Amino acid sequence: MSLKYFFDFDGVLMDSVLELAVTSFNAVRGTQVSAVEALPSGFLERFRENRSFGHEPYEMVLIATWVLDHLEQERPIITPADQAALRLAHPNKEGLTKDFFATRARLLEMERESWFLLNRPFEPLWSDLPEVLDQELIIVTTKNKKAVLDLCRYYGLPIEEGNVYAGDKLSKKSEHFKNLATLFPGEKMVFLEDSVQNLLDLKMELPEEICPELLVAKWGYLSEAQLKKAEQEGFVSYEQSEFLERLRHDK
Repeated sequence: MSLKYFFDFDGVLMDSVLELAVTSFNAVRGTQVSAVEALPSGFLERFRENRSFGHEPYEMVLIATWVLDHLEQERPIITPADQAALRLAHPNKEGLTKDFFATRARLLEMERESWFLLNRPFEPLWSDLPEVLDQELIIVTTKNKKAVLDLCRYYGLPIEEGNVYAGDKLSKKSEHFKNLATLFPGEKMVFLEDSVQNLLDLKMELPEEICPELLVAKWGYLSEAQLKKAEQEGFVSYEQSEFLERLRHDK
């Protein structure tokens, strides 16, 4: 049985934490900040520390909301109770997601170059992938498709538009993989992701016969506690060099 690899985007291929911080801040405050230097003192550091607690666009808005409310506290970290309270206080997931994407689109339109520079590819994976991946690149993400395609083109990573399975319509990754299983029958799917919770959700929501082999990208935004949880859950974690070596071996 041949292997078919699929990749998450933010936290796996692209380090987007600066852009997420800026877009989330703008979405909460209704501003048009285009540089991290214009963010309130301490906001970026707090947002970065709490980035791993959210993986969908609306969760970025929740993180920004929480950080802005707790800027005066020393090194505040979101707890599970805080997450539950945030979701109860802001139940309109669809509205927050649309607002986040619209805020991103406005910044991209008005400050195009600045927006691109808020993102940085993870190296060496980004540059080496076209050489070592023995298939077309396929991305499965909650990011909106246009942002993914724009960043791939700007930073020179070849990908076909039809190979980006994105979150524009609030599509869940499990829904994408159900469709992908019909497109690639008889092939073993492998998915590289930086969110342990997303992998647990896939494991729960997908039938075992179509659930991909689930791998963890250690270079993203995971804390040591989350990496330990990944190990406890039986997920194999990779550094970039280790994953590239696996691709070379499978080629």
